[in-house]
Amino acid sequence: MSFSINSDLSENVAYNRPLFPAYAKRGLLSTYPNYSAVSHWHDDIEMNILLSGGMDFNVNGEVVKLKKGILINSRQLHYGFSKSRQECEFLCVLFHPGLLCANDWFRSRYVMPFFAQHMPPYLILSDEIPWHSDIVNLASELFTGEESELSPFLVQENFFRIFELLYRNFSGESVPVDSEQLECMRKMMGFIQKNYCSPISLEQIARAGGCCKSKCSSLFKSHLSQSPGQYLIAYRLNKSIDLLLGTTQSVTEIAFAAGFGGSSYYCEAFRKHFGISPKEYRKLKK
Repeated sequence: MSFSINSDLSENVAYNRPLFPAYAKRGLLSTYPNYSAVSHWHDDIEMNILLSGGMDFNVNGEVVKLKKGILINSRQLHYGFSKSRQECEFLCVLFHPGLLCANDWFRSRYVMPFFAQHMPPYLILSDEIPWHSDIVNLASELFTGEESELSPFLVQENFFRIFELLYRNFSGESVPVDSEQLECMRKMMGFIQKNYCSPISLEQIARAGGCCKSKCSSLFKSHLSQSPGQYLIAYRLNKSIDLLLGTTQSVTEIAFAAGFGGSSYYCEAFRKHFGISPKEYRKLKK
């Protein structure tokens, strides 16, 4: 749930093994403010597989309903949510493309051109399509609830098999080059994520993306279905949850650490999104 920011403003994924770029974890949508994750992006290929319940996904401003799951290409803006606040248990799996780069020739011949030029922004996974089911099964095998010395062997093997399935089915297609709007959004979101604990104005967010305030608001609305201010509050709430569950700090200390102007405003925003107070949430989750 928690993430930090790299120098290029992408998410710094907290991998299961810090030096091995792969991640697998079960999650519940109810642990996110208002049953909605915060939009983010990273270099990793991400899969979200439904275990129970339902969820929608926003990818670069396009909203899709998941059937069995979704596979998201590298460097796409994305987040899962449920407008009806329906509970959803899901498996989240991430692989960095670097795992496929056995040598420079394979990297430049197959890996980088494929994800940049042939793989679409996302793929809705369905049980009705055999090779989709194969991808789901290969990803699901990676979460056993425990790590062993040989776990990285399975990760490497399964990711290569997933890549082969994708390559077979998409290598003949071409996708549009990244738009300027997406790059602008990445910069503005990265600015918020780097500076969330300080006061932030709409003008500062817009300046980070090299645009005016009206275009800033319009881009957030079209790509994230929320205003810059709403995104900022959701991000601060996510950071506050990490502090609520991972520290013994008081609610007042957490409010200021997460960028809220005071504990009363923080508690009001928290209750609006979760239906309970920060103290009640901490007690419930612990």
